[in-house]
Amino acid sequence: MSIQRSWLFVPGDKQKMIKNTKDLETDIIIFDLEDSVLEKNKLEAIKNINNFISYDNDYENNYYVRINNDSSQSALKDITSIFNKKIKGFILPKSECPNQIICVDRKLSQLEKEQKVRKGEIKVIPLIESAKGVLNAFELGKSSNRVKCLAFGSLDYILDIDAEETSDRLEIFYAQSKLVVASRAAGIEPPIDTVFPDIENINGLYRESEYAKKLGFQGKLLIHPSQIDVINKVFSPTLTDIEEAKKIINIIQESPNQGVFRLDGKMIDGPVIKKAKTILNKAETLGIVKK
Repeated sequence: MSIQRSWLFVPGDKQKMIKNTKDLETDIIIFDLEDSVLEKNKLEAIKNINNFISYDNDYENNYYVRINNDSSQSALKDITSIFNKKIKGFILPKSECPNQIICVDRKLSQLEKEQKVRKGEIKVIPLIESAKGVLNAFELGKSSNRVKCLAFGSLDYILDIDAEETSDRLEIFYAQSKLVVASRAAGIEPPIDTVFPDIENINGLYRESEYAKKLGFQGKLLIHPSQIDVINKVFSPTLTDIEEAKKIINIIQESPNQGVFRLDGKMIDGPVIKKAKTILNKAETLGIVKK
C-alpha cells in the first residue's frame, strides 16, 4: 500500500530547493516546470531536475514532474527532455479531454521502449483546473491505464468559472465532490486536493485538509515545506480510528461467521469492516502499528 498524503511542488529553477528535498518528510516531490517557473528559466529548470535525479541513487523516492500543457507539443517536449526511469510520473496541468492523456501515453510508451523501461511503469496524473476538466473527470480517469489518480487545482478553476474565493470554500465544493465520485467510478485511486495558498494560516490548512479527507481525498497538494506536517497528520489514521479498527477486526477473527454486530453502540457491517481493514493497512504502512 503506497502512502500519498503530501505532494510538494518544488520550482525546477531553484537548485537549492531541489537539493533540500532530500531532508523533507513529504510523501511526494513534484518538480515543477509550469506555473512557478518563468518562461526564460524553463531550460535551466529541466537541467536542474535532470542533474538531481541522475545523481540520486535512491529509487524509493517518489518523484513526479509537472510539465507544461499549453499545447500538446509543449507537453511532449517536456516529457522527452526530462524522461528518466527514476521519475514515477508526470502531472499534466489543465487536463480537459482524454486526447491530451492519450497523446502523453503514446509518447511515454515510445520512450519506455527506447530506454528499456517496463511498459506502463510511468504514471500520469491529470490536474483538473477548469469547468471542462471537472465535467470530463470520469473520461480523464478512464483515458489510460497510466492514470494513477486525479488532482484538483482550485485557483485556475475559480478563475475559469468566474467565482469568488471564500473562506468556507463553497465555490469549489461541486468540483471536489465530482472528482471524488468520478475517480471511484473510473476505478482509480482517490484524488489529490488543491493547494492551500495561505502559508501562514496553519489553522486554515488544518480545517481545509480535514474537510478534504472527509470528502474522500487521499492527500493534498502543497506549496511550502511548513505545510507537510499538518497534511501528513490529517491524512493519517488517528489513534482513535486505529483502536476502533482493531476492535472490529478482533471480533471478526474470533467470530468469522458474524455478518452484522454491535460495537460501542454502533452497528458494524461489511462496509465498516472493509474500512477498518483499510485503516489498519495504512497504519501498518506508516509504521504506526506493527504488522
